Amino acid sequence: MKSHVKSAMVLFGALFIIYFQQMLVVAAPHNGEVYSLKQPDNSYVQVKVYGDEFYQRIESIDGYTLVRDSDTNWICYAEVNKGQNDFVSTGIKYSKDENKEQQVEVKRKLTKGQKLNRKVIENKADKAKRIFFSQGFSQQNNISLCSENNLLQVQQTEEGTKILGLTLLIKFSDKDTDIAKQNVSDMINKVGYDGYGNNGSVRDYFYDVSGGEVIYNNYVTDFYVAKKPKSYYEDTDIEVGVRANELIQEALQDLESKGFDFSILSTNSNKIVLALNVLYAGSPDTGWGKGLWPHSGCLDETFTADDVKISAYQIAPLEKSLNITTYIHENGHMLFGWPDLYDYDSDSKGAGLYSVMSYSYGANPVPPDPYLRSICCGWGKVTTLNDLPDKTTVSVKAGSLEVFKFDGPNPEEYFLIENISKTGRWAKIPDEGLIIWHIDENGSNNWQDMTYEKHYMVSVEQADGEFDLEGNINYGDSSDLFDGSNYTAFNDTTSPSSKLWDGQSSGLNITNISIAGDTMTFTINNSNSSKTTATATPTPIPTATPTPIPTPTQDLSPTPTIIIGDVNGDNSVNSLDFAYTRMYLLGISSAFPSKNGIIAADVNADSSINSIDFAYIRQYLLGYIDKFPAIP
Repeated sequence: MKSHVKSAMVLFGALFIIYFQQMLVVAAPHNGEVYSLKQPDNSYVQVKVYGDEFYQRIESIDGYTLVRDSDTNWICYAEVNKGQNDFVSTGIKYSKDENKEQQVEVKRKLTKGQKLNRKVIENKADKAKRIFFSQGFSQQNNISLCSENNLLQVQQTEEGTKILGLTLLIKFSDKDTDIAKQNVSDMINKVGYDGYGNNGSVRDYFYDVSGGEVIYNNYVTDFYVAKKPKSYYEDTDIEVGVRANELIQEALQDLESKGFDFSILSTNSNKIVLALNVLYAGSPDTGWGKGLWPHSGCLDETFTADDVKISAYQIAPLEKSLNITTYIHENGHMLFGWPDLYDYDSDSKGAGLYSVMSYSYGANPVPPDPYLRSICCGWGKVTTLNDLPDKTTVSVKAGSLEVFKFDGPNPEEYFLIENISKTGRWAKIPDEGLIIWHIDENGSNNWQDMTYEKHYMVSVEQADGEFDLEGNINYGDSSDLFDGSNYTAFNDTTSPSSKLWDGQSSGLNITNISIAGDTMTFTINNSNSSKTTATATPTPIPTATPTPIPTPTQDLSPTPTIIIGDVNGDNSVNSLDFAYTRMYLLGISSAFPSKNGIIAADVNADSSINSIDFAYIRQYLLGYIDKFPAIP
């Protein structure tokens, strides 16, 4: 197991780099969950929250859009401004008494569920990201510390990966909690935990979904009492992350002053602590992504003690009950670099309720999808369908880590197939049967357009062909998965089809899909295969080999055009180029995919490839520069 885990982590570390920009500040999505927000007179009102800390739309319980009045700070009913690019306050306060005459009157003039258009939302979210990123760049903290906060080169054991994180507990002079330290420790660490209706502890979850390859525990501190009242850290005029940084730094300094040995925590090869979780008393009072709204991020100033460094963190509230779902989602970001698979601007449903990094609610979060689980992390068995003889009958067990992969001509676009049923950690999914995932590592789950240029990275091929996830209709329904009662085939002519995003045939053709059950079967029709001997139930082939860097097509042009920064030769500068440059500098790869990669990577034209080039590529992708120094 040891070599398997190590090789998987090399692949995983590389993939993490691709996603690190998404990870700098991320949070679990909200889709109508009820929160209590604070009014200026210290009263609380219940609201529904949609979105994350980059962009939030907040509604009254009965569905009318709300904003904080910029002059009075009261939460008020909102209307769209004349420019159709923002919500503005009507001046009518939102209160518990919905029958107040002013509230009744204003609601007659408003429409429920008002939304801004997609482009406006994208611009607002992008602005919020830039504000947060600029905070990090303005400090001495090297953002690469955050991007390196992953399992690459972590010490492995024969039993698997043992990780010890740190959980800070914080309360305030004006806000305490009834949740005891032992309750929190049990939620995170106890084997077989079932408190508050949770299906196991955080430790149980990662142990289960990794097939026993990850054993994740946390050292849980005593409660630290913050220097200032909670209202200070919840200032509605302060952007997300600012006061959280201040609060975390003071709690860490207090822990150090009491003699805590930070060296016991798990670190990567650069001595960066893998996981810092911060849980604070009370709820996030401000809304709209301000104050202490839950998120993952990086400290503006790296904390160093006992020869280790802390940069990445996640912060969340300790409310009336404990729930493992958000904690797991955020640690997916910190530990494994998993990207969010929901749509940031909430105009589609991403991977729906089928992945913990999309939408997962309650006390029984679903497992990660097989792309994150099997391809990125190397957990479980992967069988390559392309290698099987024509007319092979494939047997798929439900609830296992087994996944079947069909490769296309492009190594970054392929299909994954697994069998899931409504039991155990899958108990709350909308449907059961054969789930077919369409993966394109260059896509984004913000892109529901379903075009060659813009499409999801991780897509559920919904068997009914309705594409409800992309259409923002639901989070999944009872006709999404394939089973013999309704949907028995998946190929070029079915809807949905097995064609690639460019419209070309992938070659995937499966038929005779059985009725949903603990074991399902289907026939793989590899008509172009030279193998003709069928086998009834192929032995799954475990693989931990990283996906190979694609070999570029030979350029026969006598004068090739070189795009500075485009190290993989795909005619654009994007996160893949960032990742390949990082891999080159770390020594993970000794060459670039493009034969002109060495020239393209020297973005500042100093005749060498080093961390300065890496920094320029990062700044370019974040929009801080619009061209490289090497470009006249």
